[in-house]
Amino acid sequence: MNEIILHRRAKKGLRGLSNIEMRKARLAIARLGEIEWQDLLKDRNFHQLRVRKGEELYSYRSSLRIRLIISRSGENIILIEDIASHDALQRYFNWSKE
Repeated sequence: MNEIILHRRAKKGLRGLSNIEMRKARLAIARLGEIEWQDLLKDRNFHQLRVRKGEELYSYRSSLRIRLIISRSGENIILIEDIASHDALQRYFNWSKE
């Protein structure tokens, strides 16, 4: 079991979702709380983001459009930093279309 901490920005992002997207995001958050970190690393919805050296940010897909931006603090603490659309992340990280 992981402890899940939602930052204020993530809570705001969650409130801004449609009812369907909010339900999917909540299910993804619950899954993050239940899954072991080593298993999470193998999950096809989980991706490490390219950021500055020393920082570790990850993306977890809750739906086709919505991504949870997470980091890890300690052994069993997952911080949800933000909830954003895939399009916004694509522009920010300058990804090519997948």
